Amino acid sequence: MAGGDGSAKGKSKGGGFRVVARRPPIKRVAFAKVTPQELAQLQKTRPSAGARSQTNAPDGREYEPLHQEIKTIEGAPLAEAGERFSPELIERLWKSRTGVEGLETALGKTKHFEELQKYLASPLHSAVFTKTKRQYEIMNAVRNLRLPRLLHVELQALLAAAPWAHEQAFISASITALLLARAGVGSASDIAQVWLACAIRDVGLTRVPVQILRSQKKLTASQFNEYLAHELYSGVILARSLGPSLAVRIATGHHRASPHNRWRPDVPGYSEAEFAALHTFLAVADAYTGMIGTRTFRSAAYSVRGALDTLISGARAGWHDVKAVALLVSLVRKDESVDNLRVSQKRRGDVPDENYFGI
Repeated sequence: MAGGDGSAKGKSKGGGFRVVARRPPIKRVAFAKVTPQELAQLQKTRPSAGARSQTNAPDGREYEPLHQEIKTIEGAPLAEAGERFSPELIERLWKSRTGVEGLETALGKTKHFEELQKYLASPLHSAVFTKTKRQYEIMNAVRNLRLPRLLHVELQALLAAAPWAHEQAFISASITALLLARAGVGSASDIAQVWLACAIRDVGLTRVPVQILRSQKKLTASQFNEYLAHELYSGVILARSLGPSLAVRIATGHHRASPHNRWRPDVPGYSEAEFAALHTFLAVADAYTGMIGTRTFRSAAYSVRGALDTLISGARAGWHDVKAVALLVSLVRKDESVDNLRVSQKRRGDVPDENYFGI
């Protein structure tokens, strides 16, 4: 992943993800804000998950407008309501980052590292991290990652507003890292940077109304769309912290229900094929963590076996990558062959009633 000056901080060995020395040039287009009337209409009838937003920019692509003004937790303005999420916005945010916002601290010296240790040792995640060796593998890999002050503050706010989201992001990132390591994809340095990008992708949830984050009932369709808006909010915050980066790309498109035609930034140092390979592992880790996790607006969580059964069925139907699912199964179950599990037609785990907006 590139540093603030555009230079690379490492290079993959052995045919994994490549990290290059320069960022690709940012294409400049005139990205006018939507009109107040258009914004009012968008806020009133937000496009449903996966629907077309009908907000084409001058270059013909769809750069979605922000539905609300975005500020840092400490009140510094980042983007205005109606401003389009575009290369121009990312570049402006990155260039306007203050020196204080960019001050870095090793992750291992923050409260977030303490929380990660608790998550890894939690009985909820013991199926994957049952071995202390795996817990140490993750902690040793990420303890020296540098966390800009702005992200540290944002993660603190996320931990306070939605502890379950903080936990899920950190565990999902950790499982993704394990899967990549077991698949032999990327160097240790690359995988650590992937962990960071995955762990911080949900910071925009703090801009979602707290009554949604803490709802005691499953979300309505409109509430779910407000929830999904955190992807763009996260993208804005991460662009200010990291500029054009893997983290911004992951943040703006990690939900399956994301609008399919939303513009997403390039990933510096990664080809589209390499990013797609990474995303197959993240998608499996995220789905598994989400299914077994606890959320106030979910009636019941999946059992570990129920989550695996669901992923196996999804792999058979083409929804998930077979190799990624098989690797996850091998991390959880050593007493049964992966092939037998993958072709199993019988569910043996607990699966809650269909509750889509319980995500």
